[in-house]
Amino acid sequence: MKKLFSATEFARDEVTSYARQLILPETRAGLCWLAILLLALQSGIYFLEYRAGRGDAYFNTFCLLSLLSIHMIWSVRYVKDTPTLQYLAMTYLIMYATAIVLVAHRAGHFDIALMASAVMLFVAVPLMPWGLKEAAAVAILI
Repeated sequence: MKKLFSATEFARDEVTSYARQLILPETRAGLCWLAILLLALQSGIYFLEYRAGRGDAYFNTFCLLSLLSIHMIWSVRYVKDTPTLQYLAMTYLIMYATAIVLVAHRAGHFDIALMASAVMLFVAVPLMPWGLKEAAAVAILI
């Protein structure tokens, strides 16, 4: 039952190793596109909020999230294991969601920029080729 909803676990070990070799480049590309998409969103929100004169909470949060996105784009090349890439994507999305919640709490309101960030989280989940188990875990944790 454990292997039923996973994209990287199959009944036979030969099939599992073969599938992991095929899914690794797609997972790597999915995580790279995920980071690029969120980096573009963070940069846009940063400039809009900077022009609107919001506080340091927006500036610090979106600068750090942008640096995290750049780090993800850079480091995804060096990971050679599909489950590790999936855990990296899960961690990235959860950190992003936590940052959005914390900046909304600190700012005291939930404006359209933060709403766009929250919606983008659920748009970004399908970019990664993971199984139902992994995608459900990410959606629940977000």
